[in-house]
Amino acid sequence: MNDIEALLDLLPRLEDPERSFAPIIHEPGGSTRTDSPDGLDDPWVEWPTILSELATAIRASGLIQDFDWMGWDAEGRRYYEEPTLLKAADLDIVEKLLTLHLGINQAVPGHLAGVCRNGHMQAVLLRLRELVQPDA
Repeated sequence: MNDIEALLDLLPRLEDPERSFAPIIHEPGGSTRTDSPDGLDDPWVEWPTILSELATAIRASGLIQDFDWMGWDAEGRRYYEEPTLLKAADLDIVEKLLTLHLGINQAVPGHLAGVCRNGHMQAVLLRLRELVQPDA
């Protein structure tokens, strides 16, 4: 299986209506967390595993572009706000969207959760599948 197929193999899990993309809150005293610098067990947040798997699969796919994704944010937002544009997007646009969302998630943890929660990431991956596996 190539790396793009591995990314696309996440789709059924991302489309599962029972899947939650919300952070898991760990209350004080309810965990065995040992990475606290002061030794205190403060509340903390952990994102669902599927989100880290998604980020890893996007990076491994070879679809990340080296371009000014921050400067392209307004254009990328159009594909989010106008889903019909995404349905006609070419591979270059899909790669830019994946790069953009991964980049934003680095700066704003939880961004991937948001675009998964509202179905945009699934739509991007479905468009990718149409482009790379037209007979699927």
